Amino acid sequence: MKIYIKNMVSLRCILKVREELDKLGITYRNVILGEATLNEILTQEKKILLKKELRNSGLDIIEDKKSVLTERIKMSIIEFLDINLEIKESKFSSYLEKKLKLNYKYLANVFSQKMSVSISHSLLLYKIEKAKELISYNELNMSEIAFRLHFSSLAHFSYTFNKIEGIYPSKYNTNQKRICLEELIDRERVNKINKFPFLQEIKTERKRGLSSRVYPLEIANNNYI
Repeated sequence: MKIYIKNMVSLRCILKVREELDKLGITYRNVILGEATLNEILTQEKKILLKKELRNSGLDIIEDKKSVLTERIKMSIIEFLDINLEIKESKFSSYLEKKLKLNYKYLANVFSQKMSVSISHSLLLYKIEKAKELISYNELNMSEIAFRLHFSSLAHFSYTFNKIEGIYPSKYNTNQKRICLEELIDRERVNKINKFPFLQEIKTERKRGLSSRVYPLEIANNNYI
């Protein structure tokens, strides 16, 4: 049996999930980012207890199919840039299709509907956050960082970094705190609602089948709705 867990972003989260499973006497085969493969079917009582303990650590079990898929996409973004340093597939859409065995267009639509931010933009935000981390290590030069994060060139990397952060990577202050993917996406959603205050209203109307409003092309092209 597999359970899917929200907000797992690091090895520490994996260790925490293992700890809680062990405490409850739940046997498992494997725990990776976003999921745990159990050797047993959870009783309702154990599931409630596990949920309670995970929530105390900022984690949670997710059961809705689209929410599970969205979480797996987030974990794939982290894995693509953080975990598997030797991933040879430089195109994330191809990597994601192979990993989740689903069409990228479908995955992109599900993610945008659930998160109000596109996969491509979420990946870009996390690339820049990962770039900050690599800069702070002072082990790679800018060209090596650009290559490591699958940018087409150093110029492309510098342009993108400046567009998102307002400064070029060579001027970045390495003492700044890193931000996790979940927080980056949440911040972007808030920014979009502040930029387009009618977004939330349109989304609510569409869920109820009430909205036929035309909205700016910029929003449509970026999957903001």
